[in-house]
Amino acid sequence: AMASIEKRSGVVSDVRSILGGQFVRPPLGSEIKFTHDSYDHVSSFEQWNSQKPVGQQTVFQFEVQGTIELGDKVMVRDMNDAQMYEGLVSAVDLNGKFNIEYDDGDVDNAMDRDSLFKVGGITDSDKVSGTEIKQAWIQIFGSIESISVPISDLHEFNDVGLGFLLVAFWPGGTASLLWDGKIHIDLNIFTFTDDEKLHKQLKTLFIGKLPSLKTVLHDEQPRGFGRVVSFAKDLQDNTPTWVELMKST
Repeated sequence: AMASIEKRSGVVSDVRSILGGQFVRPPLGSEIKFTHDSYDHVSSFEQWNSQKPVGQQTVFQFEVQGTIELGDKVMVRDMNDAQMYEGLVSAVDLNGKFNIEYDDGDVDNAMDRDSLFKVGGITDSDKVSGTEIKQAWIQIFGSIESISVPISDLHEFNDVGLGFLLVAFWPGGTASLLWDGKIHIDLNIFTFTDDEKLHKQLKTLFIGKLPSLKTVLHDEQPRGFGRVVSFAKDLQDNTPTWVELMKST
């Protein structure tokens, strides 16, 4: 990581001393051994047994991204130091991957679109309209046979600022979409079962119809009561060892 930072920034580090971090081994025979009984598991055990998951919620956030073409200036995030570096798109292959030539002469090949940020911002041609979002919303809920939400169960609310709120209901769950009227969209999906496949399918179909959108957040969690932190599938035939030990004491 340090070598990457030096290469990108041109700054050379000089490590003269390291404070702390040195492991001091205790004298032989004086080690403290921690066993299961060394910890208080009562509250954890009560929480584990109190969980009653009733469904799964997934939140996606999308933002409009500028179209990137050959010759465009882009910013690329370096995964080693989390810094952004500017480069030029030198090639685009048939799979939609990008080759980047950086200002310092380095080259990265076959970069994904999600790792690139267009310099110069978003043009009018990149933006999505409310009409396009609504059409995509209607189409995706009419194309999934397992839920097949009728138009009568798709609701729209326009009194929420510059954008709108779209809501869908079906026997197995709900979904809502909030658009800020500009470049940001929140998609919130809830189902009464752990249906990760359906959640991802809805997301994939939606951004497939609006290719200028970029996923900036994907967060999923169980929903229920009793301080639920585990999905229903994780509670079935998957009892942790420490819980089994608690039952035996």
